[in-house]
Amino acid sequence: MRMDTETISYVLEGHELQNDVQTMIQVFLANRHYIRTDTVTDAEITVKSEMKEGIASAMLYRRGEKASAWSMEYDEKMLTEKEQKRIIKRTIYELLKAETGIRPQWGLLTGVRPAKLISSLLEEGKKIAAAQGYSGIYTIGQDNNLIACLFYINVGFQIGGLDTFVYKGTLQEGKRDIIFYLDF
Repeated sequence: MRMDTETISYVLEGHELQNDVQTMIQVFLANRHYIRTDTVTDAEITVKSEMKEGIASAMLYRRGEKASAWSMEYDEKMLTEKEQKRIIKRTIYELLKAETGIRPQWGLLTGVRPAKLISSLLEEGKKIAAAQGYSGIYTIGQDNNLIACLFYINVGFQIGGLDTFVYKGTLQEGKRDIIFYLDF
């Protein structure tokens, strides 16, 4: 499916989780202009997110015509704010995964949450290492995991080595491990 338009509009009905909806759309349709509208318009692409009577739905419209949808049931009595966010994100995730063929590496963990989780674990690891008298830590990232490798660089790790033989004779032959070091 080709989705190379510059503006993506989105509609919320039955909830006000604008940030969560826009974040999920950005995972699949990055580097666009996003605008919230009150109703489905004749825009090139509109994503509608709806929660009503125990059904959460995400619908994709092209020029005002419904092109596809993904829905799931939920228990209104058990609906917490956290669960509502998870449900909304899942409906959009499933809809746009099917439409675009993109399978985000982090799945539903979108936005800054994965980076925050890793950063907090990293900070805790640094404290433990420093308390034991170490002057730094290291980690290994596989060369085809670009997200992880760029994360390590962005938080201050330096590349200290490259293992080109680690996967020789395995199903992952041809891949390499990058060794990252962080001194503190």
